[in-house]
Amino acid sequence: MDIALQYPFELAGTFVFAISGVLAVRDKDHDLFGAGFTGFITAIGGGSLRDMLLGSYPLVWIGDIYVFYAILAGIVVAFVFTPFLMKLRRTTFFV
Repeated sequence: MDIALQYPFELAGTFVFAISGVLAVRDKDHDLFGAGFTGFITAIGGGSLRDMLLGSYPLVWIGDIYVFYAILAGIVVAFVFTPFLMKLRRTTFFV
């Protein structure tokens, strides 16, 4: 796959993982910070572990500010559109 095509898919995946993390704690009475932290960890967890095992430093999310922006956008979208996303949860497997 061409690198110019791969990068947007990586950002989209990070965005969706952040949404998934926020929606996972929606029933646990977490505030914005707690849900945002869970969304952040969910979005970067697997990629960070992969990079550490491969010895690839700096980690992707540290070296690229757009990954952070994708996570932040995912957290905001999850809070703003929670009712709509909950209707889609069975279709999209968010939670």
